Amino acid sequence: MLKKNLMGGLQVLAVAALAFWAGMQFQKIRYDDICLDMGGGSNPGNHPICVMERSDDGFWIGPVRITPASVIAIDRSDASSSTSQISIKLNEPAAQALREYTERHVGQDLEVRVDGGVIRRVRIAEAIGAAFTLPDLSPEDATTILRMLSPQT
Repeated sequence: MLKKNLMGGLQVLAVAALAFWAGMQFQKIRYDDICLDMGGGSNPGNHPICVMERSDDGFWIGPVRITPASVIAIDRSDASSSTSQISIKLNEPAAQALREYTERHVGQDLEVRVDGGVIRRVRIAEAIGAAFTLPDLSPEDATTILRMLSPQT
């Protein structure tokens, strides 16, 4: 009886060890699939380049995604039948993220994107705060931005 229990215990232990090893191998394969090692080893200097999925859906100012939840106020005004402008006021977390990014990148280009397409490219002259205006937009782009950022009621 003792021999039978011992054999059963060893079999359970062997299955558990095999399952653990298989799980580790699966994780390693997943890691290798998303991380490109530029130095020839698994983690040379622990500096892999990882491919991260990025969603371009929505409204982006540089790397900062603006959502309806981050907008306090939004207003559209049409200068003419061919140009519009949107004035936006952000809540503090979104404003801080945008301010920090633009402070670090003064003098560089900033892209304004809608669903992955660049609608505006500007040079950053100074940090953008909580309130700003996007001038000279096409009426279609202005309508899209207004629809994307207006609070859902």
